[in-house]
Amino acid sequence: MFENSTSSSVLSADESTHSISPIPTQRLDSVLNVVDDFAIQPSSSTDEKLSLVSGGKSVLGFTITIIAAICLNGAPWLMEQGLPGVMCGLLGVMLALVLSAGSGVASRFVVTWIWCSCSVGLAFHWSPAAMAYTLSSGLTLGAIVAFPLILWDGFRLALGYWIGARITKNVRFQWLVSAITAIVLEYIMPGVFPWKIGCILLPLPWTIQAVDIFGPSYSTFVVFAIVGVIQITAVEALQRYSRQPRIGGTSDTKVTLAFTSGWKAVFLSPAFVALSINFFYSGTAWQYWRSQCEESLQIRVGLIQVDPSYKESLANAQELTASISNEVDLICWPESSGGNYELQLDDLSAPERVFEMSRDPKRGLRPWPEPQCELLLAGKNYVGNPFNPDELFVTAMLVDRRERITDRYNKRFLMPFGEYVPCENYVPGLSSLFDMDEHINPGKTSCSLDSTTGARIGTLLCYEDMVPEAARQAVAEHANLLVSLINGSAFESPFTLYQHRLLAQMRALECRRYFLRCASTGETCVVNPLGEIVSRLPMQTSGVLVSEVGLLTGRTFYCRFPWLLPILGFGILPPFIINARGKNRQFHLVQNSGE
Repeated sequence: MFENSTSSSVLSADESTHSISPIPTQRLDSVLNVVDDFAIQPSSSTDEKLSLVSGGKSVLGFTITIIAAICLNGAPWLMEQGLPGVMCGLLGVMLALVLSAGSGVASRFVVTWIWCSCSVGLAFHWSPAAMAYTLSSGLTLGAIVAFPLILWDGFRLALGYWIGARITKNVRFQWLVSAITAIVLEYIMPGVFPWKIGCILLPLPWTIQAVDIFGPSYSTFVVFAIVGVIQITAVEALQRYSRQPRIGGTSDTKVTLAFTSGWKAVFLSPAFVALSINFFYSGTAWQYWRSQCEESLQIRVGLIQVDPSYKESLANAQELTASISNEVDLICWPESSGGNYELQLDDLSAPERVFEMSRDPKRGLRPWPEPQCELLLAGKNYVGNPFNPDELFVTAMLVDRRERITDRYNKRFLMPFGEYVPCENYVPGLSSLFDMDEHINPGKTSCSLDSTTGARIGTLLCYEDMVPEAARQAVAEHANLLVSLINGSAFESPFTLYQHRLLAQMRALECRRYFLRCASTGETCVVNPLGEIVSRLPMQTSGVLVSEVGLLTGRTFYCRFPWLLPILGFGILPPFIINARGKNRQFHLVQNSGE
């Protein structure tokens, strides 16, 4: 039994020793006032413009919080250790919600935009060097070109947080409004780096299985739902704990009951309910698609990872290919490993004809004479004069056992600044600033390549594996296997290669297909329809990866209705906006009447 006391302390007792450790109530009360203000109260226009939402007026504390938000939001793109990166990302989103919810409409957005841009710059810190390579210039010019691109993606990220905070500050719904806002912006605002906030959950693919219904941005919804549960739990715990009587007059049982009532509010919160439904579906889908993978028709595939930039690359690729040719049904080489052929060339078995109907570089190339199985590789195909072609395509070619090119796919989604320059038709002289030897034409149609193995191969070239539409359209053409051929030798940073794979990994989940990545320098890997990486090769090495993969059919709900999620978002937001406007009008009326 504890006696009543008016002293400024809260009980902290150890049952074995019954010792009491005082905690200043002023500190706890200030925290709880912060939570109440953040969860319920509208912001006052007289608040300090750059004060931290938590009520701290220390410039140093605000600066430390900003730096923490930058690091935590950028960390998942620099960490491949799984859970640590996921935890950093979730904490980063939580801090972002807090930092965007303060008063000062214009100043708050500017602050949010600045730190979001810094976060994007940290995650994609390699972009200035990549732009310098593209421009054949120094790092300074590369940074000048990369800077507005980073600002744009920072703007897209900041706008989602800021708009969500303007609509509501109720902690029970802020996560939902911010999630919907971010998802809608991910759909309607093109990103230079085609990432989603939810990509941070890819190391834990069992959390986002409903991507096959709602698409890649659904992972963003799950991130915000997890953050919402954490926020609501913290608020309830602090509020319930603060309402307990001070030392004396309350038993341990009553304290426990108070906490239980707080947990009830958490369990009934929209975030917890949404997350529970998500995990129920994910668990069911996990078991179902695992069984589908085991029951599907299987083929063995060999992926050759060789950098085609060197003279000895062809011999190296042929040697690695020969070492597994009797073990597999299909072998894949990376992008740029094939020759530069006339589009009408359909047979590589006759050396003279190949030489006549090809051009430099790699004129007359026969990638694999007397092949033992089918070979999928990518080079270039042209139409017209070989020295000044009418059309030039980046092309994937399927070669059979008799060296015939049985099927082709011309790349449709070109790489900005590498294969074309955005707005080059509108800004005279813009394309001359970039070091592009040739103008690449986009392909006209999507297709799946028919293999004698029973596979209908949806082929993606280079950047295309980061474009959801490319994979969706391949599946619409009845592709039962997705293969991406990539030449990333221009990017020396391992972070670039890792992030490319991370962004592409979502394609397997969206379409429920095995997804094979055959890259020149990495990351060569096999991703199953559950989003798991089954096997991989180390980056920046030469090697061969052999794997057995299933051929799955059917189209997911997302492949049929890709715009379902943003449409739902547009339907959910208006009630929150109307409610927020009503509360703001009521607040201003009360404020004016008080004056």
